[in-house]
Amino acid sequence: MTGRWLITVIVLSTMSFGCVVSKRSVQRWINMKNNEIVAYEDIIAELEHENAKLRAKQAHTASEPAGETEADDLNIELPLEDEGSSAPRTPAELEPTQGSARALFDSEATSQSAAVREALSITHLGLDVRAVAIHGRSDSNPDAVLKVIVQPRDQAENVVPVAGALTLVVLNPQLRTRVARWEFGAAQTRQWIEKASHDAGLHVPLPGSGKWREDQDLDLFVRYITADGRRLEAQCPLRSLEPAEPSRWSRRAPANGSRGNSVRAASATMTGRVRVPANSLPEWSPRR
Repeated sequence: MTGRWLITVIVLSTMSFGCVVSKRSVQRWINMKNNEIVAYEDIIAELEHENAKLRAKQAHTASEPAGETEADDLNIELPLEDEGSSAPRTPAELEPTQGSARALFDSEATSQSAAVREALSITHLGLDVRAVAIHGRSDSNPDAVLKVIVQPRDQAENVVPVAGALTLVVLNPQLRTRVARWEFGAAQTRQWIEKASHDAGLHVPLPGSGKWREDQDLDLFVRYITADGRRLEAQCPLRSLEPAEPSRWSRRAPANGSRGNSVRAASATMTGRVRVPANSLPEWSPRR
């Protein structure tokens, strides 16, 4: 009888010890799986964060209008036009699409270095606006358009005819709207260089300017990027000009007589029968 009780006690002890060992193993396995779950949750959270950033970037890119210029624009801010206004609107065809206004010089290294050396002396711009006649479909009725002679000048007021990237913007100061915009790279403006002493500069035609009404008072803003990367700006009004009657513009002389490198607003010296209003310069400026 005692032997049976002894065997029973041994069996029960063995079973109890086995249950304890089994519980510890199960708990260890559960803890390991919980750690794996936490690690996977961290990975999922990181992936969701990256996905949200990519979606926000795609939405921002999709919201930008096509053909938008870079931040190095003239920064001319215009209010929204009043759709109910009876004022005449500018034709849509006056918004040409040209190449980028970045200063890209793809010439040979020798000519490029020479252009950079010449551009180092440029300190400001002069503008010469003329009405010229070009032959259209009918030679008997030539079309009159405006031509802008951009004259890069040094401190001695000498014209330095060097190609550079150009951005030209025509604005209506009364309606506070943009009429037209052109962007030309340095390779394109190189073909417009004239080195004659009396007409030296970049002779830039304004396509479509013959369609503007003669009674419109418009303003021209010009940005010129030199071969060494500097940006020079000038502005002048565009008035109805007779052919061969130029409207010459140069920078206003500084009050203290010094000649800095910064671009100054153009001051007018008009000739012939050009109409000049009392307030020739716009009240607002692209530099805000």
